[in-house]
Amino acid sequence: MGGPRDKSLDAIFVDEPAKKVFIVQGKYRQRLNGATEHRSDVTAFADLANTFSDNEAFASFVEGLDSAAAGKAEAARKRIRSRAYRLQLYYVTTGRCSPSLTEEAERIVRQAELSGNIDIIDGKRILRLLSDYLDGVAPPRTAT
Repeated sequence: MGGPRDKSLDAIFVDEPAKKVFIVQGKYRQRLNGATEHRSDVTAFADLANTFSDNEAFASFVEGLDSAAAGKAEAARKRIRSRAYRLQLYYVTTGRCSPSLTEEAERIVRQAELSGNIDIIDGKRILRLLSDYLDGVAPPRTAT
């Protein structure tokens, strides 16, 4: 999705075989590991776990949401609420995120009335993942 009126829903992916709903929020910063993420941005994203588990909060959330995003959010919520899918949130930033903020976000998701998890991937972790990839942890891509 990733556009105006997306309310922190840059991507939603439903993995049917794994019975999981993935929601991604990405933040690009000009300088890698430069800016620290704002507490309000990270906690608002983590609070999606509460939003997706509460009828009133979800109704308020989809109000004014881009129609395509609203449809995908409703389909994802249906799976979480009625088919026991797990929610996996990914907050990905090229900036920095403090350990205390990461812990706070994890606590918010744990307290929600659904089965879910949040993973915060900051600039430092992106560099480690890229390094692993370049060092051969990931299989090489072949030309087709």
